[in-house]
Formats: sequence, structure tokens, C-alpha cells
Amino acid sequence: MTASNGNNAMKKFLLPICLCLLAWPAAVHATHIIGGELGYKCLGNNKYEVTLSVYRDCFYGDPLAFFDDPAYVAVYDQFGLLVQSLSIPYIEDDTITSNLKDPCLVILEQVCVHTTTYRDTVTLPFRPGGYHLSYQRCCRNQTINNIVDPLATGATFDIRLTESAMLNCNSSPQFQQWPPIYICTNRPLVFDHSAVDLDGDSLVYKLCTPFEGGTLNNAQPQPADPPPYDTITWLAPNYSLQDMLGFGTPLTINASTGLMTAVPGITGQFVVGVCVEEYDAEV
Repeated sequence: MTASNGNNAMKKFLLPICLCLLAWPAAVHATHIIGGELGYKCLGNNKYEVTLSVYRDCFYGDPLAFFDDPAYVAVYDQFGLLVQSLSIPYIEDDTITSNLKDPCLVILEQVCVHTTTYRDTVTLPFRPGGYHLSYQRCCRNQTINNIVDPLATGATFDIRLTESAMLNCNSSPQFQQWPPIYICTNRPLVFDHSAVDLDGDSLVYKLCTPFEGGTLNNAQPQPADPPPYDTITWLAPNYSLQDMLGFGTPLTINASTGLMTAVPGITGQFVVGVCVEEYDAEV
């Protein structure tokens, strides 16, 4: 997750889309990360509730690639200097399994997403230039179709806490729901990927290229590397920021409402990046 300068902040959320009618391959010893989200809520008096959500593949991840406990979130200043390393405790976990209601779905194997939430209250004194919070974890599933070398490509979830946000006790927007595990090939996808903002700020949505982070040799960076971060590499020529699913009607998102639409043309598992920019309602 990232944020831009000034009075607006931007969060980046990574989600997987698993297209149906897929004969899944035999289980492989890949890793596990398929998504995540990092955010904060201002509690006043320089205290913030930091929440990290991480999503893993139950079936196709390496059985030895467990969730971190605790998760280490690095806090950098505007110059990329480490201010502190937060140890965020493991709060709860859940499992999202398929709930198939559409008659188009013919699934030969179940798909399962395991989620976990980390949360803690931390003190971040006002600092000129604000802070940059980052969490990194390697790696993604070998079964992903649309990026180069997913088995060796990790993920970075980060967010900026700007000066303006600190002065106004601003909280970051939060996405409301997790996308469906399955969507149907050659059928319209319509999904509400909107977020809510406790401060009533204006939100603008767009598709974006996710960050990578962590390596096979350093799967759990402690602390996470400082920004700026490299982005994943789309598997050209079929996949790009403009066409993350590669075939069919390209995925789009409504800038004002967060409504995602597409008509996927092939089966597979895909990385998709969604960003929301937050603008102060009073500016």
C-alpha cells in the first residue's frame, strides 16, 4: 500500500481472481501469498490502531509456509530511515471456501483462501514528512498465470501516514469485502470493490501494478526494505496493467464507485492490483 504526497493518500490492495472451469494441477510446493491490506485508524494523542490482513492459498501454498506470528511492520521516515519496527500480534484467522451458486461453475477441486488479521495500537509522534509503514512477505503461488516468475516474487503492503493525516487525525479507508473466489469464464464479472472512509473523505479508485517484496532467500524481511519498491512484472504480451486477465473483455474499475467489471475469457489464477486515493473532503 502506498500514499502520495500532499493531502491525498493512496492504498494499494492486491487480490487474486480464480477463474472457474479450471482443472487444477497437482499440488506443488510453491509458497502462499495471494493478497493483503495494511491500514491505520487514528485514535488521538499520537496513537494509531494498525491493522494488517494477509491472504494465503490453503491448498497450493507450501505447507511449511505459515503466517508470520507476529508480523513485523517497518516504520520509515520521509528519507527512508528506519524509525522503528512494529511487532504486530496475530489476532484471528478465517478460511474462505467456495460457495458455488452459479450453474456455470464446474469445479474439479475446491479452492480455499486462508486469511489472518494482525492488529495493535502503536504510538507514532508527529514527524515532519510523516511516516511510511511497510510489510513484506515472499512469495506468491506458482499457479498464477499473469506475472513473471510468481514462485520467486514476493509482495509489499505499505501505506503513507502523511503530515496532513497526522495533523487532522485521519484514518485510512478500508475495503468492505473480499472478492469472490470463483468467477465464470465468458460471463460478466460485476464486483463492488469500494472502500469506506471514517473521515468522509473523497475516494478515487484505479487499477495499479502491485509491488514485489521479499525473496526466496529472505522470505520474511525484518524489517521490510525501505521505499521505493519495485513492481511485479506482467507476463507480456498477453498481460499488462491495461489487461490483467489477458483475454476476453479487460478488467476495469469505476473511478467513483469502485465497481469492477470484466468478461474473463480463459481459466486461471490472476494477480490484480486495486488502488484507492483518498482526498480530504475539506480541501
